[in-house]
Amino acid sequence: MISGPLRWLGAVLLASTVAPGVCAAAGMENLPPWEQPAFQKLSPAQQRAQLEFSDRFDHRKARPVRQLRILEANPAAYQNPDRLPPTLLLGDLLFHSPQILGDHPALYGMSCASCHPGGSTTPDVDVGAQCTDRPGNVDLRADFFTPLADDGVYAPRNVPSLRGLRYTGPYDRDGSKASMREAIAAVISTEFQQQLRPDWLDALTAYIGEFDFVPNKQLDGLGRLTAAASPAAHQGEKLFAEARPQFAGMSCATCHVQSSFFTDHRTHSFRHAAGRAVSVPEEAFKTPTLLDTVESAPYFFDGSAPTLAAAVAQIDAQHHLGLSAPEKAQLTAYLEAVGAEDVPARVASLRERFDDSLAYLSLLLKSPSQNDPQLWSLCLETVRHDLRAATLQARGTARTAVEGPVAAYEGWVAMADHQKPSAANRAALGKLREQLLAAARSASEEAVGPASAHADRR
Repeated sequence: MISGPLRWLGAVLLASTVAPGVCAAAGMENLPPWEQPAFQKLSPAQQRAQLEFSDRFDHRKARPVRQLRILEANPAAYQNPDRLPPTLLLGDLLFHSPQILGDHPALYGMSCASCHPGGSTTPDVDVGAQCTDRPGNVDLRADFFTPLADDGVYAPRNVPSLRGLRYTGPYDRDGSKASMREAIAAVISTEFQQQLRPDWLDALTAYIGEFDFVPNKQLDGLGRLTAAASPAAHQGEKLFAEARPQFAGMSCATCHVQSSFFTDHRTHSFRHAAGRAVSVPEEAFKTPTLLDTVESAPYFFDGSAPTLAAAVAQIDAQHHLGLSAPEKAQLTAYLEAVGAEDVPARVASLRERFDDSLAYLSLLLKSPSQNDPQLWSLCLETVRHDLRAATLQARGTARTAVEGPVAAYEGWVAMADHQKPSAANRAALGKLREQLLAAARSASEEAVGPASAHADRR
């Protein structure tokens, strides 16, 4: 891993060190930056300056709401982080920590949250032609981040949502993992070739298990449409439940069970996608939920349907259903109603982002793990990255208000004798946190988006 001081220097040098296109040598555009000669000649600080806040994993856009069980009962929980369960807060930190995925993801500032913001998906993620064939798809078994992960098959997959994951087992695309913990461990160890400490893996699993589906007034508790849904959607609901000879007498609802989060928890070789991104001919896939699909385009495991209307047309053509144009429109309306969300994506305010990031420091100031050296280093660095990203994306008086305190924090973190837990360091860190919180609260919200309750997270 690149050390804390070098990471800090990279952030400071971001605006003036190197131009974004320095690595794009002719004929090398498909290589990851770290394999290109021009990039290798840069110092570690310059490498970080070029990549850490690049547009490849852009955090500036509106992000889906993070629907956590704990926030349903206490929307302002992150404003009082000392009262948060330490395991949940640790899992949140790990979910947003680039370092746990390895050196090259850390250069980009890429964390679990980069592809799964708020537990949802990133429809526009594009890692480059080496492992992305269309926005929203990624082949993490390619050698982009590490050659040890390469399985020799070019098979970009659509980034899945993590919403309601505790309800939709078994896990992985093929349902081969019985538990969330096993599936999460496999992603980190197989796709990124990293190992998490068992207690950290437990915390990350617990946090991901907190993601809920977003409320949807068009569905009742058994997955049936309510009066809030359109007449076309109600007609589509009937078509969804209609037995069809092309499905051997089954219906769409046979596998997408309405009362069971629109899945049957089974694996099938039955496919609707265009056929790309199949690792082996007999590969089967778990029935995905249809909830929250408003935010998870493109659709199917290979992302071959850009919209729900295109997905319906693709299913109709693939399985020779012979649906009329009105029937396809009604089925589309039904899927849109099932996948709708009452809380839209929005841009978090600067204060919200600072509250979220600075909450992690409670793990170092007041928690059972406050003397863990490895956690100390990881937490300081993750907060540094988050605060700098939020500051770079702020504008006007909001940025002016926080720039000085953030630079002071970065300078403090960069000092070698601050990289380990001690009573003196905790006292200094507590003061820095208060200064950062005060600066964020005094910043103009107008420059970064409307303020709201703490329902929104990165």
